[in-house]
Amino acid sequence: MKPYERRQKEAYPYFRLATWNSRLCVWHEGRAVFEMEAAARNSASRPGRYRISRIDENGRTDLEPFDVN
Repeated sequence: MKPYERRQKEAYPYFRLATWNSRLCVWHEGRAVFEMEAAARNSASRPGRYRISRIDENGRTDLEPFDVN
C-alpha cells in the first residue's frame, strides 16, 4: 500500500519485524506488515534476535531488540 493510500484509510501506525543476521551484521526486515505491535512480536517464532519497527506518517522508530529462545 502506498503512503497516500495509508493516509486516506488512516492505516497508521503499522509495524514490521526485522531479524538480525549475525553473519552480515545487518537487520533483515521481512515483507509482512502488522497492525499491532503484539502481532509482530508473536510472529517471531524461531530462536534468534528480532527488532520491531513502528512506522507512522512522520517516519519510523525502531524499538528495542529482543531475543527468542
